[in-house]
Amino acid sequence: MKKRWFYLFICFVLLNFLAPSPISARESNATNKGSGPMYWITYEHQFENNTFMPEDRWQKNVDWIAKDFLPYGYDLVSTDGWIEGSTKHNENGYVVSHNDSWKHDWKYWADYVHAKGLKFGIYYNPLWVTPAAVNNPNATVIGRPDIKIKDIVNEDDRFNGGQPTSLYWVDVTKDGAREYVEGYVKFFKAQGADFLRVDFLSWYETGTDKGIGVVGKEHGREQYETALKWMSEAAGKDMNLSLVMPHLKNHGELEQKYGDMIRIDEDTFHGGWDHLSARRQEWTDTWSQWANPFQGFTGFADISGKGKMILDGDFLRLNTFKGEWADHERKTAISLFTMAGSPIAIADQYDTIGDNAKYYQNSELIALNKAGFIGKPIFKNGEHYKFNGRDSERWVGQLPNGDWIVALFNRSDYAKTVRIDFEKDLGITSLVTVRDLWEHQNLGYQQNFEKMLQPHDSVVLKLTQPSSLKKYQAETTTLFGEAKFNNNHNGYSGFGFIENIHSEGAKVRFDVSVPQAGEYKIQLRYGNGRATDSIQTLTVNREKKKITFPSLSDWDKWSDAHTTVLLKEGINTLTVGKEANDTEAINLDYIRVNQ
Repeated sequence: MKKRWFYLFICFVLLNFLAPSPISARESNATNKGSGPMYWITYEHQFENNTFMPEDRWQKNVDWIAKDFLPYGYDLVSTDGWIEGSTKHNENGYVVSHNDSWKHDWKYWADYVHAKGLKFGIYYNPLWVTPAAVNNPNATVIGRPDIKIKDIVNEDDRFNGGQPTSLYWVDVTKDGAREYVEGYVKFFKAQGADFLRVDFLSWYETGTDKGIGVVGKEHGREQYETALKWMSEAAGKDMNLSLVMPHLKNHGELEQKYGDMIRIDEDTFHGGWDHLSARRQEWTDTWSQWANPFQGFTGFADISGKGKMILDGDFLRLNTFKGEWADHERKTAISLFTMAGSPIAIADQYDTIGDNAKYYQNSELIALNKAGFIGKPIFKNGEHYKFNGRDSERWVGQLPNGDWIVALFNRSDYAKTVRIDFEKDLGITSLVTVRDLWEHQNLGYQQNFEKMLQPHDSVVLKLTQPSSLKKYQAETTTLFGEAKFNNNHNGYSGFGFIENIHSEGAKVRFDVSVPQAGEYKIQLRYGNGRATDSIQTLTVNREKKKITFPSLSDWDKWSDAHTTVLLKEGINTLTVGKEANDTEAINLDYIRVNQ
């Protein structure tokens, strides 16, 4: 996780809110379980000689989390980093504890953590093999007593430089490699782990690091996918799989297929505003494509959402924000991570957090997580890699009840006015009530909002409009298949629409809550510039219904299709898209739900 020549040791606690959780990327591909946006907490402490976290400090931090943060919903703790100090292994070569100096093994700590009401996570890459296991003549691959651990590695294929103490990479082409890798994941699950954080994936795929150069042997795309597939299948529906330092080639093609969560920016390093916003702004095509969370969340926003990938911005160390704007920056960090649906990684510890706990404990922002909220930056075009393609300072999204959440940021080093036009940007045509979620104040009825923000400051708003006028904008929801954002036609509502709903699997997901079960009218605002009618599938809580969208013969024209559906009380999942035997294509602007 942390490059050891740059960092001091980090051990972290991942805290997962038990909210109504959207399905994960892997479940959307019928391979794994649900996983909502998560709150995490990480521990960072600077010890001399880049050493590990002592076991007594780990326990104090776990106890602190259970006492001060579990009541807010933070509920998963995990080890992290500096794994070279763990060499003790079982008969199958699997390390049995975070560090050889720790008195207790994984199982002990899983039981301890679970008894506190928390979940337990482990940092480790199942492709790693300790030299101790390789040199143990009695260590054999699980289920394959005929294969020794040394038989699944190559002497010249080392992680982290090739020193005699360096870990080996598994050679996935060797007999027994699959059993070893899958067995490692299952071993961690058997120890009680609910979460596995798999690091240095870019080093495995290409053997290179953008900042360092060649760091090892290139294993290639095919072997990389094989390894991810094995881990995903072994993780199953009851373990979250976090993929760290991936190249994310083809806009995260393989990682979306096999993971639940991906890192989208560089390591935290020394934290502060540098990590959050100031580092390299331009996109590159390898790890890390974006250097800071603002750009990373913005660049990968189109692949996030309910039922898709969780974006991980790495650790937050609020104690590292310094200077006259530090309080603004702390608030902005929590606001950004909340809007992106990211884990919120508290790298402060029980004795370093100071008075910063209040930023993590904003009940109104926590309520967004409990509702499964994931926002989007306002898109200017569909290109994720263009610096000006999306507005990283204006984030919006809708709750299942139709309320809007808006966050406005000032990333500049000078005060400036930020603004949003509710009709132009959100498609809201009525007055709405506005509430400031940091000040916990109602601001009255408004048609737009503007405010002078100090440097590095932010504001998060909730907008509530009359129920009869609520509509759900397609550009702020979750996209699947080839469906994508655009704004190249006239007459749409909000800041754009979704196009490319023309191939099987392309669809848009909406989460809609209603106060009572019953029959509801659905209005679908669409465009169809083709010469013939289009037939698409509306799925409501797994019940499918064919909808005809008549030809409009011009993509700049918009019309409405109507139907009625049965909705249950509470949150309902609606998808609109193309399935087998559906015809032609549509653009989708928004839907409206009325009883």
